[in-house]
Amino acid sequence: MQRIRTCWNLLFFLYLLGTGSAGHLHANGTCPSTHCLYTPILRYPRELEVQYVHGYGFRASAYIIHGEIYNSTSSVLYNLVIETRVRRVNDTTILTSTALLPAIWPEEHISFQAFTGYPFDVLGLDSKVISWSTNSPEVYLQATVLDVQMQHNTPDLNLQITIRNDNAVPIYSVEGAAWSLPSYSALNVGSINDMLAPGETMQWTTVIEDCYECLNPRVVVQGTARAPNP
Repeated sequence: MQRIRTCWNLLFFLYLLGTGSAGHLHANGTCPSTHCLYTPILRYPRELEVQYVHGYGFRASAYIIHGEIYNSTSSVLYNLVIETRVRRVNDTTILTSTALLPAIWPEEHISFQAFTGYPFDVLGLDSKVISWSTNSPEVYLQATVLDVQMQHNTPDLNLQITIRNDNAVPIYSVEGAAWSLPSYSALNVGSINDMLAPGETMQWTTVIEDCYECLNPRVVVQGTARAPNP
């Protein structure tokens, strides 16, 4: 009898672990939009884990989903494709999108976004990475982010970012992404410069729009090891 009681207690404990806050929708701060929906961290970690996803109505004409992915592998991964299921009262809309930038380094994050019509009856969001590659015909290099200076200009956040090329070769077609979630406008990728020479330092100025609760924005800057064809 004692063994049976112990087993039941263990099963109940495991049940509590599996049905915590990850089983419920919850608000995460103030939402300035007409409709916001947040989903929590996914319950089961994956090699490419969608750690955060939320959606909101944008100007009563579109529904925008933002999310963030973490690479827990030991490899640089390329060309991430994300599937988001928008669950509504009577149906489910399936959206496919890509990461903001083509490469994600180990133990780093990248963001993604998806768009659909404005569904007032959204019940939940489920996002997962459905494909990626461990190889790329293009060699990508990452620039080092040395400093991020922030200036709030409500509702926007102005960023002055200092980057440096710590690689032994130039970085071409340098572009960057800066985001902070939740954000209530489309996320943008900025073209920074045609080339960043080895050891060269540069400043990049960008804006995260409609970012009412921006605290610690993430910044990723990368480019290619090969100059683009003329």
